[in-house]
Amino acid sequence: MIKVKIRFNSDFHIGSGIGKVGYIDSLFVKDSQGNPVITGQTLKGMLRDSCQRIAKSFNIKCNNNRECICPVCEIFGRESRHGKYLFNPAYLKTETKDKEYPVRKRTSIDRDIGTAKEKALFSTEVAPQNLEFEFTIKPKPSKKPEELEMILLIAGILWTREIGGNRRRGLGHCRMTIDEPRIDKNALKSELLKLKELSNKDSEVNNV
Repeated sequence: MIKVKIRFNSDFHIGSGIGKVGYIDSLFVKDSQGNPVITGQTLKGMLRDSCQRIAKSFNIKCNNNRECICPVCEIFGRESRHGKYLFNPAYLKTETKDKEYPVRKRTSIDRDIGTAKEKALFSTEVAPQNLEFEFTIKPKPSKKPEELEMILLIAGILWTREIGGNRRRGLGHCRMTIDEPRIDKNALKSELLKLKELSNKDSEVNNV
């Protein structure tokens, strides 16, 4: 099991897909107590993106189809096949007393003329910066984690710096740290070197 902590350095938004008519176009995902929640699906998507970038930097090829057996697809899944790991939702480490969250308003820009569109005001509910969340990632029952997968997944967690919507507008900046297992910087560097070595070995095997 990997236990992860997230701390946000800016306001952030995890869209629920619903709004409040006449007031807010996009509400934040919340639990039954009204606290912000980051869904497992959101975490999985952001971490997959980070892991894909790292894998690409080590020349680990991904076909992203049903037959692909690269570590990214093994971790997160591919066409018609599920990945090996469960990504649980991230819940607030400390419950907030204030359940009223800020609302940001913005206008859509007409790309052809570079000015704001008429009647295109959009409002988004955001959660404030400095909130801390915790979540876990676990191998599914009967699934055995491979060394290359775990190294890549840990690197992807520490690589991730943004989560949620409207990131280009300054939302969702964060820092992820791993509480379990304990990882120090020197160990991480050696593990990343191991990632490169293991990826090269896999390439040699696949070329036989």
